[in-house]
Amino acid sequence: MLLNLLRIPEGRSVLSQQVVWEGEKASWLVCPNGLSCTAEIDRMQSQIAVHIIYSGAVQLECSRCLNTFLYPVAGDFHVILQDKSGDKKNTDDDDDDFSDFTFDNATDEMDIRDAIYDDVVTALPMKPLCADSCPGIAPMYVAAAEETAQDTASETVDVRWDALKKLKKQL
Repeated sequence: MLLNLLRIPEGRSVLSQQVVWEGEKASWLVCPNGLSCTAEIDRMQSQIAVHIIYSGAVQLECSRCLNTFLYPVAGDFHVILQDKSGDKKNTDDDDDDFSDFTFDNATDEMDIRDAIYDDVVTALPMKPLCADSCPGIAPMYVAAAEETAQDTASETVDVRWDALKKLKKQL
């Protein structure tokens, strides 16, 4: 979500955008239709408080059957943007725990998609399931895969391992 800092007025305002990730994040977290995000913005002098509300669907892989499915996500969180241009008393060594992002007079836009990405990723389940009643991989596929593995193992016996097999039989 891109916030144009020059266009945010004093007081309260609302901004809605569709968020889509790019690069490596887009390959890991697939949102086919993007996330619908609304930002409730409160600007007070040198500080901007943003309440972000998002919803959408993320493509995940089921832990049991390995099929992909759309998992609905929704959430909200707050970030604080602090203007550092007019603050002469703060130095680079000063650790400010009250802001998530900082900007100055040279900053026109602020990209807060990373904060949204972090919140979405932490909201995802560790072992996603397409349904609570998911039976997993069909037994006929598992049996066929085991037979194929056994057939391939018996066909590709390397004679160089015979000496080790003899040692194993002696133990």
